[in-house]
Amino acid sequence: MDVSEGGGEATEVQDWQADLTPQQQRFWEEGWQALPAPPAPTTPKLIPVITTKPGVEATELAQMYFSRWNCQENALRDWLMPLNLDTNHGYAKEQVVNSELSKRQKVVQGRVQRLEQLAQASRTRLTDLQEQDQHLQEQAYAYEQQGMELSFQVMLLEATGQTEERDYFPLKARQLAADWEVRQRQAKLEKNATRRQAILNKCEGYCQRLRHVLRRKEDLETQTREMYELDHAKDQIMTLLKVALANLGMWVRDQYFGENYRHCSWQRLFPFFK
Repeated sequence: MDVSEGGGEATEVQDWQADLTPQQQRFWEEGWQALPAPPAPTTPKLIPVITTKPGVEATELAQMYFSRWNCQENALRDWLMPLNLDTNHGYAKEQVVNSELSKRQKVVQGRVQRLEQLAQASRTRLTDLQEQDQHLQEQAYAYEQQGMELSFQVMLLEATGQTEERDYFPLKARQLAADWEVRQRQAKLEKNATRRQAILNKCEGYCQRLRHVLRRKEDLETQTREMYELDHAKDQIMTLLKVALANLGMWVRDQYFGENYRHCSWQRLFPFFK
């Protein structure tokens, strides 16, 4: 289908088509496949970190921020590792579906299918109008040729003064009828051109929205992560006991050992309990 004539804005490269090749921009053709719109530019998310220490480089401060949990966790692990207690004591996990993400993906997939159906329906209507226009043009051309032949015969009779002859009035009536048929088909062609432009604009809108929805679909797919439901009741009880044991060891160290043993763990203090 050629929409270069009278296509208006639909044939121009719009912003939503700027990243497409000329062949990919022909959204009105059968078999056109929509591509996801380009991803929107993003900026890194900044995490504010407040420190009372002046003159700290941003990189060093970020490293300190991200390592703080490991430092806190290692203080407990130093007490548990010599006793072989730094382990999981039993928990079960079962893979589950991310219900919220799955619901969003289902909604987006429904929109994709709906927009594809609407766009395809518009293409079908455009194809039907094209076939109808071709048929009307053929009819208009045939009536135009017939009218020209009849007009030539009428002009000969009028030039020779035979307007009162019996054959003159039937020829004149057939000429006027042929001209009327031509005008009728031209009016239908003009009406179809208006309808075709309206359908083309709708098809463009559907295809534009389809590209944005496909981008949303891809973004959701990149967010997909495996999720597990954990049953860690047993491990949680043991964790509480281990934390209590570590705290007890720290309390004994602080109460009965000197300043030199302030940062010692169970491995250093164990010989004193033999």
